Amino acid sequence: MTKTILVITDNVPDQVNGVVTTFKNLESHASRDGYSVVYCHPGQFPNFACPGYPEVRLCWPHGISKKIKEVQPDFIHIATEGPVGFFARWWCERNHIPYNTSYHTDFAKFLKTMYHVPECLTYWYLRWFHKNSHRVLVTTKTICQDLESHGFERMVIWTRGVRRDIEPSVPWCDNRKKPMVLNVGRVSAEKGLIELIPLQDKYTLVIVGDGPFMLRAKELLPAAKFVGYKQGQELVDYYNQADVFVFPSNGSRVPCSGFSCTRSCGYCRKWCKRLYGQRP
Repeated sequence: MTKTILVITDNVPDQVNGVVTTFKNLESHASRDGYSVVYCHPGQFPNFACPGYPEVRLCWPHGISKKIKEVQPDFIHIATEGPVGFFARWWCERNHIPYNTSYHTDFAKFLKTMYHVPECLTYWYLRWFHKNSHRVLVTTKTICQDLESHGFERMVIWTRGVRRDIEPSVPWCDNRKKPMVLNVGRVSAEKGLIELIPLQDKYTLVIVGDGPFMLRAKELLPAAKFVGYKQGQELVDYYNQADVFVFPSNGSRVPCSGFSCTRSCGYCRKWCKRLYGQRP
């Protein structure tokens, strides 16, 4: 008999980010193991664009109780700490329904960078949000230790994987004039792209992705090549061609793009350490 997992998230399905990518991949594996994955997200409620970040949709999830009851889930996973996650948590607590949560984004640094919210306030809210979760899923041991230092409990390391069924379609170019530096991710202010400014003269800088910071990023990095969103074979080929993978963001913990590069970009660790020093 198929069991149903209800994933409650503040990301709409057509967003391109690590959270959406993670759960899309999880869904395909869950279905093979006899689970049905159903989502509750802002697109199911009246919503509007987040100021300064139009890709993010905000909503007042009126009627979320009815939606949860209609699904009749066997398991509830609250993936994000936004309005949809907040009210789902409230419903679970009120009805004594157990749930798990996960921690994807360093919201303390993100909100400080984007909206100047003090980190202490964000950590207070996040501790409260996750404190009654049956398990808090985190991506690495380093993140687990960091959150423990801020008072989080009951964490479980939930590692990521990479696809092994796609191979590069073109060989790596070993005679280019300048090494190729690759960045993959949303083009937004908190991703630290300004740190790449000194690299654009010595390296061929390629940015894969899009986002609200695109116009400003093009002004700051006039020599960079912005190629937009890429998926599947195209993305694998970009990773394979890169001499260097860089991800200077302080607002993302361990990006999906970082896991992908370990599969395709063999020199990533050596070069990133030389350019920026090791990061968790």
